[in-house]
Amino acid sequence: MKKLLAIVLVLMLLTASAAFAETATVVTYANPVVSMTQDGQTQTIDLAGLELTLSAGLVGEEPQVGEDGAEAADTRVPTILLDVLKDGQALLSGEAQFIGTALVLNLDGLSRPIAVDMAQAGEMAVGGYRQMFAALPEMAKSSLPAFTGVQIPKVDLMGLAGVLPMLGIEPVTTENSVSFELPAEMVNMLLQMILQQVPAEALQSIGLADSLNQLLASGGFALRGNISDDGTTAVLAIGVHPVADGATADEAAFTLNFSSAANADTLSVDMSMGGQTMTLGELALTSLPDQAELNGSLQIMQGMLSLAFSLYPQDGLQVGALELNVTDPTGNAQKVTASLVYGQKDGADYSDFAFAVDGQMAVELVSETTGDGSGNATGNATLSVETYAEPQGNVGIASEVTQSVVEGFTFRNIENAANAINATSMTDEENAQLQQELNGVLGKLMVAFGDVMPAA
Repeated sequence: MKKLLAIVLVLMLLTASAAFAETATVVTYANPVVSMTQDGQTQTIDLAGLELTLSAGLVGEEPQVGEDGAEAADTRVPTILLDVLKDGQALLSGEAQFIGTALVLNLDGLSRPIAVDMAQAGEMAVGGYRQMFAALPEMAKSSLPAFTGVQIPKVDLMGLAGVLPMLGIEPVTTENSVSFELPAEMVNMLLQMILQQVPAEALQSIGLADSLNQLLASGGFALRGNISDDGTTAVLAIGVHPVADGATADEAAFTLNFSSAANADTLSVDMSMGGQTMTLGELALTSLPDQAELNGSLQIMQGMLSLAFSLYPQDGLQVGALELNVTDPTGNAQKVTASLVYGQKDGADYSDFAFAVDGQMAVELVSETTGDGSGNATGNATLSVETYAEPQGNVGIASEVTQSVVEGFTFRNIENAANAINATSMTDEENAQLQQELNGVLGKLMVAFGDVMPAA
């Protein structure tokens, strides 16, 4: 009987350990060398024996297809583990899990984990996280594809003229243009139909219900449009003309403009008042298919906020670049840039991610690895952080990097997630305790590196 009981216990333990044995994508940074420069003085710190490992995957059983052919809901938990070791000795461990609509964070040494509510992102975003984590093993086995160019066809705006009579609108047609008008009565009727279809709570939540009702009560607005096409570029302009006391204003309060040509589309919104016109926003997209280049831009309030992105090849590598410019009402401007350069370089998978806030800081992460096609790769990574504000300085970290896809990986769960501290509503007592515990965690790390870290 004792032997039988022992066998049952062993089987139970094996079953319990296998319950969280999943596929994990594991990345390890080892033996970093840190260089710090400040006031023209550079100091190098060799952290040989240090390893930082990130393990990511889904915890739980894959959704099964029932007898009715319907697939059960995917309840797997996206999970990231953090482990820091020095000469094989564990210094720090932590977990991050998307549980329900919350991101729960835990570190060894904290009495309670921390939860960040992600409900505003919606259930779709949570499902997106799950799909992304599920794809990690396959992503690790393949390289990012290069952008090969895209054809943006010219939109046949003149074809819209054939739809207008079906809506009860009689257009005025010339050789290369079509003009039309939707009177206020028709526009108001369409708005009322939309209001009846959309839940009042939804409109109220975004502040549209009262505005639309006031607009209808005041007489609404008419729409006057024109479509033209010179053979190269098609243009659609729709003006919003306010109606008061049954009279339609000659001047459009707002005008929606859309132009389309082969590989070039532009959408803009103009506001007019007293004969003066201001562009509220403009979105443009252009493509150079033969050169595998795509460019896009967004301008809001005549450049007070501008966003531009580009995809293009350079020296055999793929480049993706993003630039954000913001100008406040006083004229102060701020520029933020980000770029990713990747591809094959000298037989290795190369990537260079850079992020900079003009006049404040710049961060760059460069990685060069060689893989075997099954998710396993080795190489080197370099992280540099430069600050431009006083005191100016630069920190660089170079390390060995290893990536692998591990089957049967055993994840840790955050056991007391239900008791997590809400990060957005911490009490003073909870905040004080958290700071004390974090200081204890950092103190443990400082003690471990006390023989190599510079004196304060």
